Amino acid sequence: MNIGIYGGSFNPVHYGHLIPVSFAAEAIGADKIFFVPALTPPHKNSAQLADANHRLEMLKLAISDNPLFEISDIELNKTRSPYTLHLIESFQQRFPDDNISLVIGEDSLCSFDKWFDYKRILDSAHSTVVMVRSGYDLSLVNKNILDKVTILETPFVDISATMIRDRIANNLSIRYLTPDNVVKYITSNSLYC
Repeated sequence: MNIGIYGGSFNPVHYGHLIPVSFAAEAIGADKIFFVPALTPPHKNSAQLADANHRLEMLKLAISDNPLFEISDIELNKTRSPYTLHLIESFQQRFPDDNISLVIGEDSLCSFDKWFDYKRILDSAHSTVVMVRSGYDLSLVNKNILDKVTILETPFVDISATMIRDRIANNLSIRYLTPDNVVKYITSNSLYC
């Protein structure tokens, strides 16, 4: 099987995550894409980070009708290493006969050389697939990294979790930015107010 791993804070999950990953899954012939919510992403401000259980629930709701998508809550284990390399190794142990690919956004690629043991990530994963988004200059990325990744053009969906949180804080609608069941969950749990 071809398995993709797509991690993030998903704070909250939105169509800017779901649509590009759907296209990436098709492009790499994935049999399964695992969404992996992070407990506390090292590169993000955790002040506005919703509780991990809320983010996990929203993710479950968002992908519930897509059999290609699945969730791994492995990163939510507080005793586990937060590093992507160890995540890939965990998946390789769980699926020893399958191809494990890392799926990331272009924004992550631009800081990829800052990731823990990034060279081993590139060597360990079957492939590292980068979903191209607007506004980033790939010429600034280390050529040795670019030579080892697969660049995929996916639809640019100009939605961010920050935009959603800001709209909620300003009492504006988030309809059409994330699935309806996620909107209902956010509202009923008074998240990001």
